[in-house]
Amino acid sequence: MTASDTLQPLGNTQYVVSMKILSKVLIATILAGIAFSPVYLYSGAPLRVHLADALGLLIAFWIPALMIRSWEDLKRRALLFAAFVVFGTLAWDAVTASVISKRDFLMGAAILYPVSLIGCFALFSIQAALLKLFKQETV
Repeated sequence: MTASDTLQPLGNTQYVVSMKILSKVLIATILAGIAFSPVYLYSGAPLRVHLADALGLLIAFWIPALMIRSWEDLKRRALLFAAFVVFGTLAWDAVTASVISKRDFLMGAAILYPVSLIGCFALFSIQAALLKLFKQETV
């Protein structure tokens, strides 16, 4: 993190958050919402399943998306981001296996894990492109 990514003191007790951090959080939240909303709106599943979906998306996409600063950063830390995606997918897989009675752990893993990697890296690419578009790229 650079000095501009931290909280800046303003007056005695007030703090203002850097626009770089705010834009990262805002873009990541919007992309996660776009990815999550069709699942929530059209699945008809109970709340416990949606909470499992949200947990997996939080770990697999939202947390690593906050670490992206540029295209080069995405390329340089690709293994770290892939580890987050796999861990988030594993967490989602374990939680949904426990809350859905007819679902087993690692059910459909041959398709689920590659698709989650491709999908999350597509969202990471969109995140990096939007950060560059809004002139938030830092080196």
